[in-house]
Amino acid sequence: MICPSKTCRIEIDDDSKFCDHCGSEILICPKCQTPGTGKFCAKDGHKLESRKRNTMEAPQSSDSQPEVTANQPPAQPQYPVNNKTTRIDMNSIPSVNELIIIHSSGLELRIKDKDMLGRSEGPHAQYLENFKFISREHATILMKSGNWFITDLGSTNRTKVNGVLLEPNTDCLIKKGDRITLADQEFIIK
Repeated sequence: MICPSKTCRIEIDDDSKFCDHCGSEILICPKCQTPGTGKFCAKDGHKLESRKRNTMEAPQSSDSQPEVTANQPPAQPQYPVNNKTTRIDMNSIPSVNELIIIHSSGLELRIKDKDMLGRSEGPHAQYLENFKFISREHATILMKSGNWFITDLGSTNRTKVNGVLLEPNTDCLIKKGDRITLADQEFIIK
């Protein structure tokens, strides 16, 4: 199967619970069995479920060390923690100089200081190019004194934070859990 993450699209084993390349958890539609990474099935709209719940794991022998693998792919470095082996997905740990925003489709963007969000300009244009109401140069996200801010760049269809329309060219403080709306597309800050 092809990894259903829009940012990856690498071929992986059909029974994978995580993508070996990008680390995304592979979810499954309970009705049509279509894999995905967002909240809902792209084919029939049903809520996607974790494959971990749908499969039985083989019991471990008493002489083997238990593994903690919740929400982490198996192909990551292992570190001993409290006599257990823990796998850590280094890509899932945001740096302090990075902000993660997630689109309702499951698309995840890793934003760096002064990144522009736009349909044809900026480092994330390849992911935003199909959103026709997002402006070519829509907004900028920047860090000041350890805080993150978003600035609408005079976009045609405007920017909102938690439903509040932003004034163009004015910085707006953003934080984890906030909803950013670029034109008609909503993102959540992780």
